[in-house]
Amino acid sequence: MRALGAALLLALILGGVIAVRAARASTGDFHPARPASIEWPSGVQDVPGRIEVSFPSPLGDTIRGWYVPSTNGAAIALVPGTTSDRRHFVPEIAALGNGLFGVLAFDLPGAGLSDGRVTWGASERAALSAAVAWLRAADHVQHVGVVGFSQGSYTAVQVAAGEPAIEALVLEGAVGSYEHVTRQEFGQWGWLTAYPAILARRSAGYDVSEPRAIDVMRRYAGPVLFVNGSADRDVPRSEADALYAEARGRKETLTIEGAGHGAYARVPGDYLARLVAFFERTLTHHA
Repeated sequence: MRALGAALLLALILGGVIAVRAARASTGDFHPARPASIEWPSGVQDVPGRIEVSFPSPLGDTIRGWYVPSTNGAAIALVPGTTSDRRHFVPEIAALGNGLFGVLAFDLPGAGLSDGRVTWGASERAALSAAVAWLRAADHVQHVGVVGFSQGSYTAVQVAAGEPAIEALVLEGAVGSYEHVTRQEFGQWGWLTAYPAILARRSAGYDVSEPRAIDVMRRYAGPVLFVNGSADRDVPRSEADALYAEARGRKETLTIEGAGHGAYARVPGDYLARLVAFFERTLTHHA
């Protein structure tokens, strides 16, 4: 009996340790490392006209980023993912900016150099709404598109569902349900790791009562391009597939062979050309 009791006690202790570790690891999304400064990479040719910009969100956060002015009447807002910042999009900025599009790449609240905090909800939506309004007020901009990566895709869908100014949407490594992704990411030990991770993320700032991207995808009627890496181990392809099924506008998919979660431009292929071509079809035919 003593041996059985000791084994049970040991199992409880180990289970508790595993659950606590999962909970602690899951909150990293809400506390990204903050750089002291953000510079354009020294080994990459800069885009002509690129400037530093900042603007307030409706929640009072100051949002900071880079802007490349538009010369073709269209501009793209680039929304990065969890624990990332505008530098994630350097290849996209160069490709779109050199293709005459305006480009606004900004840091989400609580990340990069922007004020505020990470919520996977209200703060990010407010920042993107402010970015779209800022672009609409910029010189020579009549049409706006959005690229959202991972967490940025989640925000992009939520905002596009109620923002008619967003005329074209690219969702990269798309997330339809944050809790679904959490269960996948922390499901190594089933409920023992997944449930503490979900509770921890709720405690850190995620509001489960808010509509998820998958809940509002049907409200967006514009064209959308889904981009995924064939070797993505962070966000299951089922997330993008579920959003694709709900999208009611013109929709396309692009799978980057050999790519993981993001960094699609690092894999040989035509990703950047396809990205530029998508916005040329969906935005500049108006301009």
